[in-house]
Amino acid sequence: MIIHSDPILIASLAIPLIAAIIASFTGKRVSATLASASFLPIIAYSLYNIAIGADYLVPLGALPRPIGMIYLINDGLSNAFGFAIALISLTISIVSVPYMEHRFKVLGLPEQFNIYFLLFTLCGISMLWIVYAYNLILMYIGIEVSLIASFLLIYFYGYDGFGKTRQWIGTLYFIYTHIASVLFLVGAIVLALYANTMDLYTIKYIPPLAWALMLIGMLIKLPSFGPHVWLPWAHGMHPTPVAALIISVVGLSAYILARLYLSIAVLHSGL
Repeated sequence: MIIHSDPILIASLAIPLIAAIIASFTGKRVSATLASASFLPIIAYSLYNIAIGADYLVPLGALPRPIGMIYLINDGLSNAFGFAIALISLTISIVSVPYMEHRFKVLGLPEQFNIYFLLFTLCGISMLWIVYAYNLILMYIGIEVSLIASFLLIYFYGYDGFGKTRQWIGTLYFIYTHIASVLFLVGAIVLALYANTMDLYTIKYIPPLAWALMLIGMLIKLPSFGPHVWLPWAHGMHPTPVAALIISVVGLSAYILARLYLSIAVLHSGL
């Protein structure tokens, strides 16, 4: 696979992060505008690269082993998911304003659009970093940020229901999804100790134990049938605009499994 620099991709992924930080110090209109506009670059970038069939790695630098090289990947799969996530984030950020105005009144809270759009944008950009990451530690960081941001959105602004408070429901979501992320991390560490790297470009084989831990973790997070007990609580009681984000957060488990499989399958195919 070709490796070369791509400052446009890096900038497109950095802009929403910068916007989230600035939004935390601003009011309703500015924070909403920043959140919406910050996803436009990655929408344009992903569409363009889908059209030209881009397929290469972008080096960000090297960390001590067993972490290894940190790459981003620009290919059809990452751009398709990146476009979908960015478009959803942009659209939902727009409809969030009237919805959250009403929600703040119902909760008896002063308008906290700065906090809401900080968490909202962090959730969106962390998912984009997961999609474009080609190193397991970068994927894990994205998973953690997306889970913590979505947990806080439920905890602060969700609904009470089924005899439970939004804080209880948010905590249930936090516990189950972090069991999943810890299993993924342990699996990644097992793989790193075996391969002496977390760089998917270098890894030639995934040991069964590492694969099993990461698979179980992502099946809990997805969630598959069985470890899905948290799903009705979380998806029934979160703020409506956050629904689309959380669906994307948990759905990225399937993307991660596909990316792990494809990274090895492409290697052994000789492509």
